[in-house]
Amino acid sequence: MEAVGRGSSFYLKRLGLGVLALALGVALGGLSVARAEDSGHETPAQRVESTVNELKTKLTLSPEQETQLRAIYLEYYEKTAALRSAQGDKSSEAREKYRQERDKLRQDLEAKLATVLTPAQMAQYKQYKETQHGEMRKKWGSHGEGKEKEGGEKESGEKESSE
Repeated sequence: MEAVGRGSSFYLKRLGLGVLALALGVALGGLSVARAEDSGHETPAQRVESTVNELKTKLTLSPEQETQLRAIYLEYYEKTAALRSAQGDKSSEAREKYRQERDKLRQDLEAKLATVLTPAQMAQYKQYKETQHGEMRKKWGSHGEGKEKEGGEKESGEKESSE
């Protein structure tokens, strides 16, 4: 009878190790998801929170404005994510169509923001975005699309279609 008990104990230990291995796999999988999020691949909902929190500080938003901006930015980030994921074709025509659609989404975003923000907040928002855009140009240099030359003329993107 003791041999049966030992055999059962052996199988229970193996089962325990299997459960431990499974738990470790789940935990490591969670770490890789967290690492992907840390690498700048935020979900639209995460981007909404970081954007609204930053604007809350910069523009002194009311709680009602925060709520409205969360809805506006969630819609915007979901649409831009869908637009990016749908962009499979890398041809110059497809890239141009993507830019046009992205620019339209940005224009729609600004129009919606203008209905929520005061004129003074909207002016602060535009100034903030220009500053942010300038920092990105410095950071990415010639790798950013539409890098401006001196005098405000763009190097790429606007003169390409002369058909």
